[in-house]
Amino acid sequence: MAGSRRAGIVNMAQGSENPNLISLDGLRRALRDRLHLLSPQVLRAAIFVLENPARVAFSSVRGLADEAGVNPATIVRLAKIAGFETFKPFRDVFREAVGSNEVHYGERAAALLGPTNAAEPDLAIRIGETAIGNIGTLFQPETRQTIRDAARALVGARRIFVAGFRSSYALAYYFAYAGRMAFPGIRLAQASGLPISDELAEMETGDALFIVTFSPYSQEALKATELARTLGVTVVIVSDSFTAPVTRGAGHVIEVPMAGPQYLPSLVAGTAACEALLAEMVQIAGDPAITAIEAFEKRVRAVGSYTE
Repeated sequence: MAGSRRAGIVNMAQGSENPNLISLDGLRRALRDRLHLLSPQVLRAAIFVLENPARVAFSSVRGLADEAGVNPATIVRLAKIAGFETFKPFRDVFREAVGSNEVHYGERAAALLGPTNAAEPDLAIRIGETAIGNIGTLFQPETRQTIRDAARALVGARRIFVAGFRSSYALAYYFAYAGRMAFPGIRLAQASGLPISDELAEMETGDALFIVTFSPYSQEALKATELARTLGVTVVIVSDSFTAPVTRGAGHVIEVPMAGPQYLPSLVAGTAACEALLAEMVQIAGDPAITAIEAFEKRVRAVGSYTE
């Protein structure tokens, strides 16, 4: 019986040359369809994994085993049954999905309430470690070049329209506020109170659209990039995926990792990308940008905006 059970499940990821490329949805379906073949302890672990995908994404083998009520060897066994050589690539499927819409906000929030133990870092430490990892992933050589190229495109634009929706608005607002100190032609599209379509309809050839968006992607972001393409406007996007629907036809896409144990995607790496982009823009623009920043600071100090 044990031999037939093993033969029936060891190739769970069959159909993909690399089982590590299997999606979370595919992995969960494969596990669900083979539950009746699993031994009691592996079954217990599999049920926990199916019901708590967000917890899997940021747990160690021991931490996940403690939560599932099994021993660590059972978790490793489950990963191997799923077609992975070790636990890490198995967990990576869940971690990648946490940064997309495969794991929804409610599931992510529920994961915050899971039991803790001495072997697991506390939640704040996990959030910090993940944020640091995201920043390290962002600032790879190829990404740095992408940021420089995007900066050149924005500096060369006549006007820069900035947009972000829902939680992405925070990054768009920061970019527009900090950017206007050096580049007065930056406009936050939602600032005037006009419908976004009315504001962006003012874009012309020679302008640029800077937009922040990540999964699940808003309809407004998609419409904004489509309008920009129609008008022949340069598009620079900060997003969590090169293949997001909004990136089609974009001139520059800065891909930022947004994984994290919190219930919304992490904005830390996105903020760092905006900061790096603005710094590159100032460096490229040179003295005129520095002069503009100095003049801005003098104005706000003159009207008593700061407390000394």
